Amino acid sequence: MNRRSSDILKAALAIFLLSTTGAFAKADNLYSWKLSGSSLAIESDGKPLTKSFQFSQDGEHYYILEFRHAVLLGPSQVLETREPHATVIEVSQFTTHPDVVHIVVRQKNPSVFSLETQPKGDSYHLRLDWQSKSPAPRAPAPHVKVFLDVGHGGYDPGGTGPDGLPESFVNLDVAEKVASILRAHGVAVELDRTTNTFVSLPERVSLVNQSHADLCVGLYCNASKDRSLHGTTTYYFHSDAQAFARYLGQQVARALGLADNGTLHDDLYVIKNSTDRIPDVIIEYAYISNYSEEALLSSSDFRDRIASAVAAAILNYTGKKTFDPTDGR
Repeated sequence: MNRRSSDILKAALAIFLLSTTGAFAKADNLYSWKLSGSSLAIESDGKPLTKSFQFSQDGEHYYILEFRHAVLLGPSQVLETREPHATVIEVSQFTTHPDVVHIVVRQKNPSVFSLETQPKGDSYHLRLDWQSKSPAPRAPAPHVKVFLDVGHGGYDPGGTGPDGLPESFVNLDVAEKVASILRAHGVAVELDRTTNTFVSLPERVSLVNQSHADLCVGLYCNASKDRSLHGTTTYYFHSDAQAFARYLGQQVARALGLADNGTLHDDLYVIKNSTDRIPDVIIEYAYISNYSEEALLSSSDFRDRIASAVAAAILNYTGKKTFDPTDGR
């Protein structure tokens, strides 16, 4: 990298850092990182707070994974790889006041990245994966059925936005739109609720298991007391659902222009207790607790975009139809 490119990169990183870094009480320690093919395994002694950033410069493509309020145990490292899509991976303590660690992947060709975070005793295991293109869809199926788990409802509104928007309303509206698109493309669809009614978690599991569906997708918003949190997250429990969860999150985050917070292995009730014969995932498309994202979720046009992106991911993944969520359908 020439000096001009280096200066530009440093300036970009500094701007990104200033826009995303906050103050915290205790730093997390990153104490292990191991490269294997198109995957980087990372170990942290605390639950990491991460942000990602991508840009291109002088014919090279950069992906930066930032660990905010984190300390690198050990010296900075440059990891060389023979894998063709990732040229160099640099792990470094970017700043110490505040404590920020950067992992920079410099590539000859752009790739799609995904980050998974899993608890491991008192520590956390993270895996950063990248690939040059979207995963290949499954072989076309003449008959496809999808089960939609419509989050919350009735006396359970789910998360409520700062201006009072109930999650249960958003989820039902998105689900109805997704179902309409899928049915228009010949997919059979079953929903666990079609009105503002309460459906218990055991009932949801029972309906999923009796559905004989090819996929189950839980439609939810995220929520937190920390109103700065934002972006799209997907979850899976059974291993056969991992690939679709990752694909769904990537496609929806990209279509909505939101942060992709990665794919998490979690023991959420429905995905844990549903049969492993049906890949079952949950997507939380945005944070209803975030002022900006609540405003987006309150827009019917934005909910149309969510539905189109979710439906496109389902259709493309099952091989039912090549479908572009930006073409207005």
